[in-house]
Amino acid sequence: MKLEQLILAGVWIVCIPVLLLFPRERYREVILLFLFNQAVTWLLSLIITELGAVSNPVREFPRALAANFSFNFVFFPTTAVFFVCFYPLRGIWRKLAYTVAYVGVSCLFVYIVARYTLLIRFDHFPWIWRAFIYLAGFFATLKYYQWFYRLPAKGGLHDGDRS
Repeated sequence: MKLEQLILAGVWIVCIPVLLLFPRERYREVILLFLFNQAVTWLLSLIITELGAVSNPVREFPRALAANFSFNFVFFPTTAVFFVCFYPLRGIWRKLAYTVAYVGVSCLFVYIVARYTLLIRFDHFPWIWRAFIYLAGFFATLKYYQWFYRLPAKGGLHDGDRS
């Protein structure tokens, strides 16, 4: 099995069971966040690939679409679920460090995948734009979650601080 296919299979093997580790009473929240972020990343990835900024030489459905299905449909939504579910309630510096860490690790992971595999090629898409897209996707998911559950902007999933 090629490295690319192993990574794509690994995304599914790791992400789906990890989502099932959440307590059963939180499944609705997890599903809401997952589906919302799927819609956001799916739309953005289709636009970016059609504009020619990103190409995916190895992908699951080469005749159907130019975007990478597993990353946009499973990996990034799973990452956004964890971003929102563990987002700190208090402290501007804590929130900033948390957000920078999530965006940085996401950029680093995608950079490593792009560097050593044929899953992603950034033709005309610099890292700063990728970071901005990840940041926008994470915060869109967070704001949607806060709106959907009518949480205050400074609030989060539970009462109290989760730190």
